[in-house]
Amino acid sequence: MNFVKVAENKFGAKKKKAVSLKAKKAYKGLIITDAKKAHWYKFKNKKVHKVKITVTSNLCNGSSLGGLRVTAYGKKGKIGSKIIYADAASSSFTLYTVGKGSKLAKGTYYLKVESYNGGNGYFTVKWK
Repeated sequence: MNFVKVAENKFGAKKKKAVSLKAKKAYKGLIITDAKKAHWYKFKNKKVHKVKITVTSNLCNGSSLGGLRVTAYGKKGKIGSKIIYADAASSSFTLYTVGKGSKLAKGTYYLKVESYNGGNGYFTVKWK
């Protein structure tokens, strides 16, 4: 058995306390099963362009059905969600605004990272 020391970056426990993500910088977090604690992050999209969210995880779970849920929110509510299962090391998804093609409109967006179906472990999240 290998143990890994994980140094978490700051995160918000609630949406209004979300920590700002800088573009292309990875932020580390730790998810514990049944902790009922989500990690909140926000980022400001300063121009209309393609935005890619990447989550890399190292999850330990008894089954491949658990993992992380990453949900993105805009000014009008939820705009997308992705589940990263324990058997997947990394996942990326693109956020877009309807009517802008594959691009995301200017504005402030929020990301919520939480345990899904008992998933636990550490992760990194970044956007570009």
